[in-house]
Amino acid sequence: MSTEQQMKTSQQVRESYRKLPFQAFWTWLTGKELVGRKPMWRSTSIEALTWSLIWLFGGFFGSIYILQNDVNPLLLIATTIFSVSGARYVVATIIHQGVHNSLFISPKLNKVACEILSTILIVQPFDSYKQFHIDEHHEDAFSTVEDKDLAALYKLGFKPNESVKGMKINLFLTCISPKFHILYLWGRIKSNFVGLPTYRLVMSVLWLCSLSSIAVNLGASTFALAIVIPMTIIYQICSILHLLTEHVWIIRKDGMSIEQSHISHCLGRFSGQPTPANSGSILKQSFNWIVWFTAHAIYHLPVRMLVLQGTLTVHDWHHRFGGHPDWANTIHHREKHVQKLMT
Repeated sequence: MSTEQQMKTSQQVRESYRKLPFQAFWTWLTGKELVGRKPMWRSTSIEALTWSLIWLFGGFFGSIYILQNDVNPLLLIATTIFSVSGARYVVATIIHQGVHNSLFISPKLNKVACEILSTILIVQPFDSYKQFHIDEHHEDAFSTVEDKDLAALYKLGFKPNESVKGMKINLFLTCISPKFHILYLWGRIKSNFVGLPTYRLVMSVLWLCSLSSIAVNLGASTFALAIVIPMTIIYQICSILHLLTEHVWIIRKDGMSIEQSHISHCLGRFSGQPTPANSGSILKQSFNWIVWFTAHAIYHLPVRMLVLQGTLTVHDWHHRFGGHPDWANTIHHREKHVQKLMT
């Protein structure tokens, strides 16, 4: 399927939602804007940051409450989804925009926010992430053997010459592999304690002490179920699912410019499926809508929250326009750009 066909297909799917109420919600869920729809409000960096932290800490406190009180343990699934999606939101959207100096106007404030958030979630610090992401991933290293993301995926066995079935099996085995999770976690821990400025090392040590105190107060089982497992195993599975689908992971051809590779190797990723047709018997229509809503509840919504959170659905637009100051509204901006390309 060509890029133009993909754009038309995704638009047709989104158009099928037009008959439903609450279009702002469906735009968020699908990650795709309706042609000509005027958003009810303009999102901001502060709004995105606020929602990410609400999801993160709301999920944590919800899980802790459920585990320490007589509450249906099945609700732990919902709170865990919120805590993990909040963590991924913070890392893949908030910190990501911070290293682009697009979160706040002040570069210093961007760095301070990223250092605090990356310490809390034990992920790559500001300086090393900025060097890798801005100086390499967005520049000469993109889609080459020097691209660390591409190299990591190839090392895990996700290569273009592998069959789709083989890669699906490899993905499943990777997600349940103790070795994968241990190495991933070790890399996160190492980045927070090795080769850092003194202030950042102090932050990491103090946070480790704080986590130890939290673990003692909560108890081992609550700490493990509410914090450790969501922030390691589940977080890391969501991370590899995101990374695998973030770009077309093939090495760019000789002579292809960086700009051309950003266009050809980056695609939009959307959730949702066409709404049922209003045809057939009432019983058949009702059944089709029940199936449709069920698919959204147990598949599309969790995927949007856990893998494609924030602005990740339109990450291709980001690679075309970089650290755009109005990044919080990129779903809307991308659709305007798509319509311009299709006219």
